[in-house]
Amino acid sequence: MAKVNRKETASYQFTLILAGIKDLTPDVTDALYEVGFDDALVGMAAGVPYIDVNHRQGDSLDKAVREAIRDVEKAGFHVVRVESDAANAITRINADLLTLSSHS
Repeated sequence: MAKVNRKETASYQFTLILAGIKDLTPDVTDALYEVGFDDALVGMAAGVPYIDVNHRQGDSLDKAVREAIRDVEKAGFHVVRVESDAANAITRINADLLTLSSHS
């Protein structure tokens, strides 16, 4: 029997920061839900709209984020920044490595 290679997809968590939304009206949240954000929490903090994506499936974090950005654009909105604990951890590790190598 032939072996089938299937690439496993992973589940990713990240936050999309949006622009151009003044209020989270039902029209806004419905538009986001309809393009696929049933895996997310849409909110507003200090007047800044965001989407906490909790379980976006993808082959990589990059692909999952880019797909989510396309979904936001399909709903008629604009992403200005992406935040991710995973990416932030890598940034901190790289900064630590740079500090260590500069002391060598």
